[in-house]
Amino acid sequence: MTREQLAAALASDNGAWAHEARTVLLAGADFAWLTEGRNTVSALKLWDLWSWRLEGLREAAGTPRTGMPEVVDRLRDAGDAQIHLAVIYGPDRARTVLLSADLAVSIACT
Repeated sequence: MTREQLAAALASDNGAWAHEARTVLLAGADFAWLTEGRNTVSALKLWDLWSWRLEGLREAAGTPRTGMPEVVDRLRDAGDAQIHLAVIYGPDRARTVLLSADLAVSIACT
């Protein structure tokens, strides 16, 4: 995956977190395609993991990590779609990007 492909996928997402991630990416942040050379992951399996993490964070701290509730909602809506993962290493924090199987669309971003 190239920087341009990832930026285009993020541009397909009208969410604030995707816009922020795209801005950081285009400013030169490093990124990695976490599922490169691997099979995609089911959105349903990721939903199970992320919803469990969200519930744990709510119980422990009361406030989940930025964007996490939106990711859980979008993963639920994606059903059993196949997902790729990428991460953008910004100067302030890392941002996780969940992408469609063809890498063309951002499903969610934190």
